[in-house]
Amino acid sequence: DIDSYDCALVEEILHGSWRRREGAGGPTHVRVKPSLVVLETNDAVPPPIKMSLRYHRNLSTINLESFHCDGNLPLAGCSLSYQAAMMAKLGYGLIHYGSANAVFAQKTLLPFLSKISDGMIRGPLDEIDCYANVGISSQCGGPRQIRRWFQEGLPAWKVLEEVTNHLKAIVQDFDLPTLPLTLSL
Repeated sequence: DIDSYDCALVEEILHGSWRRREGAGGPTHVRVKPSLVVLETNDAVPPPIKMSLRYHRNLSTINLESFHCDGNLPLAGCSLSYQAAMMAKLGYGLIHYGSANAVFAQKTLLPFLSKISDGMIRGPLDEIDCYANVGISSQCGGPRQIRRWFQEGLPAWKVLEEVTNHLKAIVQDFDLPTLPLTLSL
């Protein structure tokens, strides 16, 4: 939880791109494959929209928090749909989602987790169902707006258009530079 380019960092670490120096041997790749991964979710961007703030070296000088938004601007981090797609490619399945947090387990562990929990832990879960069944507390976006995007049956392309315009307005309202965002369906 770094309130910035969370998914980009996790993706790099899990792809084995994390580097360290070992003596004169130079940089080496370290492969990290945790059993469970917990990610903070940007609840302001509902499924099926995939949104992620990508890494840029200038992000360390940009404040993505606002008193007026009661926390992070909805530009930070990544959406639940982005996380689910990214983690599935890396061999993980969604096993829990609570407001602003998602838990992913290695897919090979899913039968074991189900067995030891008497079926209470199962997966991979559908992110749309999870989002629909959890109270959402998004910053800089009201419940009415989130409800419109998620529950009123708008075509996905229209939701993507409205989310894009909302995020552009926030960049402008808070006088931010262009940020490396990924937005897609």
